[in-house]
Amino acid sequence: GITAALLKTKIPAKIVFALLQLTRGNSRATIGAFMVAAAILSFLISDLPCTALFTGIAVSSILKVQGCACGSSNLGKALMIGITYASVVGGQAIPSGSAMNVMAMNVLTAHAGISISFLGWTSICLPIALVLIVFCWISVVLVFKPEPIAEETRACIERQGREAGRLEALDWKVIAIIAFTFVLWVASNWTGWDITAIAILCLALFFVPGIDVLTWKEYVSSVSWNIVLLIGCVQSIAGGIKQQGAASWLFSSTVGKLGASAGALIAAT
Repeated sequence: GITAALLKTKIPAKIVFALLQLTRGNSRATIGAFMVAAAILSFLISDLPCTALFTGIAVSSILKVQGCACGSSNLGKALMIGITYASVVGGQAIPSGSAMNVMAMNVLTAHAGISISFLGWTSICLPIALVLIVFCWISVVLVFKPEPIAEETRACIERQGREAGRLEALDWKVIAIIAFTFVLWVASNWTGWDITAIAILCLALFFVPGIDVLTWKEYVSSVSWNIVLLIGCVQSIAGGIKQQGAASWLFSSTVGKLGASAGALIAAT
């Protein structure tokens, strides 16, 4: 729902253009700006839509204006790969970044009795994501060595930023609901409220008459139902394996015989 709402707003484009103004046309810094923007939005948007969104913005706002030939521009290669890296890295930083995060938390709670709070996940995974973003950016610009951005391209980017205009009522509604959701998610560390229930409550706000951020048709079309089915199937299979004792048998007959340390087991997995 948050993905569908954000994609209706100017917020992603505004973030990109604000960062591009800070880079002042430096190609390496511009790649970093796109990666930072993609990682931030990937906190809320699934990895694939986030990648598609920012690669589209990069192509339309820089590569086409720059006149980059298909397959021959190091700037284009660095942007496409860097945005993909950033979307994946940002997607694991907080629980809302990916359905896989939610699945991991639910499996741990249901089958291992380990409950991870929203803040607990974020406090560990966000610092890792910040370090990974830096390493990904360094690797991309070192391997591809992007060409400089032309003055004409910079002028076009600035013009596009001005043409986007100010944030409208829809944009502010989405920002307010997302901020409210995050406050409740973080507060759940102390209130004990279920983060899934909070998500559903805040999702409902998108449909409230007078707010009208999303229609039901827009929401349904944005949901990746294969992911919903995947999570349900994985948890059902995991529950069955545990209930029948197959998990203990498989572990003891394979990895358990190696007598490896916990660190080695995690690395092997």
